[in-house]
Amino acid sequence: MKVFLWFVDGLGLGPDDPRVNPLAAGSYPALERLLAGRPVAFAGWRPSPEGPGAAAAVDAALGVPGLPQSATGQTALLTGRNAPAVLGRHVNGYPTPTLVRLLQSGNLFTHAVRAGLRATFLNAFGPGYLQLLARYKEEHGWPSTAEQGAVLAAARDLPVEQVPARLRRRRFRPSVSTVAVDAAGLPLRGPADLERGLAVPHDITGEFFGGWASLTVEEAAEAALRVWDDHDLTFFEFFMTDLAGHSQDRARAEELLARLDRFAGLLLGAMDPRRHLLVLVSDHGNVERLDQRTHTDNPVPFAAWGAGAGDLVAGAAAITDVTPRLLALLGVDSPGDGGDAVPPRRATRGA
Repeated sequence: MKVFLWFVDGLGLGPDDPRVNPLAAGSYPALERLLAGRPVAFAGWRPSPEGPGAAAAVDAALGVPGLPQSATGQTALLTGRNAPAVLGRHVNGYPTPTLVRLLQSGNLFTHAVRAGLRATFLNAFGPGYLQLLARYKEEHGWPSTAEQGAVLAAARDLPVEQVPARLRRRRFRPSVSTVAVDAAGLPLRGPADLERGLAVPHDITGEFFGGWASLTVEEAAEAALRVWDDHDLTFFEFFMTDLAGHSQDRARAEELLARLDRFAGLLLGAMDPRRHLLVLVSDHGNVERLDQRTHTDNPVPFAAWGAGAGDLVAGAAAITDVTPRLLALLGVDSPGDGGDAVPPRRATRGA
């Protein structure tokens, strides 16, 4: 079985109200197919009426007061552990040292790799990000595999792309997904992979990231399918929906959702449901409520289409169910907390 895990940031199952929810207003046939019906609020789980798919509405708050946030939500998704409860709060943005340790002690990718599966991160990273990551890993004493080192070294002399102002940070910190993949010894994909048709930009087409990457949705889907077919577990991250939700930009949200739907439709149309599994998950709601700038406490989708879809999502209740269920489907036993801990890395300030 070959799993494509598609993480869409800030995609909640919101009200069936087209005035505030663009998902209730437009036509998104591929997303509707994935979600076994219209991509709006529903309870529990439901099988697809037209094929090998199923969807569950799962909790992202995890019993912790306050609105779900990205750092703790994504850590919970990729580790199966209640990260907000560990910290006693929801944390936005980038992982704290405690969350980093959770990710390094065991996550979806470390378990898969240690079981001998081929796993990869599909996203294409620009040379600027790779240069900053190389410096960060050196400063924090994070080891690199030969493959990781080769990608980072290749980016060293490349011109840095123009980073959008809203994504600039004074102090670089790697994302949850980057930490998780790095802990598994897997390299990030860079400009060379993009040129070979073996990576996809974070926004699918690439125009948001200063023009260093430029693909059509069709080209992006072809690249995704090529990588997917060569790996047991392929991970793709899309965070533009969260940005659109925060900006309350209705036109931008509808444009991005149409792009997601087109991409999903191409994947669904080309995959073999007997041996491929497409999984869609999110960390918290946002874009489904454009009448507010903040995240929401709405449930989020855990949807699947293809081999084992029904067994994967049936009965799932929270985002912490995603990783254990995926590992079980892939035939991987995930050890208990700390069972596969990596050597401790130098601690930094904060929680």
